[in-house]
Formats: sequence, C-alpha cells, structure tokens
Amino acid sequence: MQTYFTDPSLPNHVIYQPKDVTRLKLPVIVFGNGGCAPVGTLFQAFLAQVASHGVMLIAPGGLEISWTAAPTTAKNMIESLDWITKAAGTGNYSHVDATRVAAWGQSCGGLEALANAQDPRISSLGIFNSGQFSDADSKAIASKINKPIFYFLGGPTDIAYTNVRILLLTTTRQVS
Repeated sequence: MQTYFTDPSLPNHVIYQPKDVTRLKLPVIVFGNGGCAPVGTLFQAFLAQVASHGVMLIAPGGLEISWTAAPTTAKNMIESLDWITKAAGTGNYSHVDATRVAAWGQSCGGLEALANAQDPRISSLGIFNSGQFSDADSKAIASKINKPIFYFLGGPTDIAYTNVRILLLTTTRQVS
C-alpha cells in the first residue's frame, strides 16, 4: 500500500498513513497547504515522513496540480474533521483514533488551522511559517486559544516572522 491515497467518500483530499497499520491506533492531523494550494501532494515528502511515524494526515486537494481548482479554505479542514469523525474506528479506518486530532498548516494553511482552533475535536495546533496579518487579529485569535500550539518559523527573514510576533507573545503561557 502506498503511504498516500484518496478515498471517494472524501473528495478532493489526500490521506497519508504508515504503510503497515496493523496493531496501530493512529492519531490524526488535518493539514492546510501553503498558498491555499488545492494540491494534496504539495507537501508529499513531509507528510509521508510524518505519517511513517504512526499518524494519519489528511491534506486538501487532489493528487495532481489543478490550475482550475478553487483555493483551499478553513472549511476544508472541517470537511476532513467531519469525515474522520465518521470513518474512524470502522471498516478501512478501524486503526484510526478520532479522539486525538491536531490541526497543522503552513503559511495560508496555518491561518486555516488557527481559524479552526475553537473546534472541540482539535486538541492541538501546529503552525509553520504563518501568522495573522495584523496585531489586532493576532490578539483576537490568541485570546481564544486554550490548547497546545507549536510554531515553526524561519527567523527574522521569514515573510511570516512579523505577522506571528504578537500571536506568539499572546499565546505563550507557562504550562504547570
């Protein structure tokens, strides 16, 4: 079995998982692509590598680049969440645990993850090279986040570095 595939019951999404799922109960990561790109294989190498460590990932878009497809939105993550909530623990997805779900995204996908941060099905957030466009937006979103969140930024030369400054300052709390 390939490490990624599509399922007709979840159109316009690509699913990644380890090659061997026997004796596993996989957590799930719903992923948002950079550039709001509707290409489920845009981060193929990265997502397949993460999946190989025992997680299922769901990325929006098809298997190939489509220049006519609409850009992704935060709604695509909700589609992934709705689908895995129904599919987990049954049939071909009996090895999936929908009680352990994270939302990750890169650039535009990070904004999509932040937009869905309040969904109670999401237990943590992962933000790669992304942040809000204004300090006011950062403060408004950050004040509502009450779950673990990690940021990966490329440093001061990263285009998103300034955007995430207030978000980082506002969401960074000491965990006891």
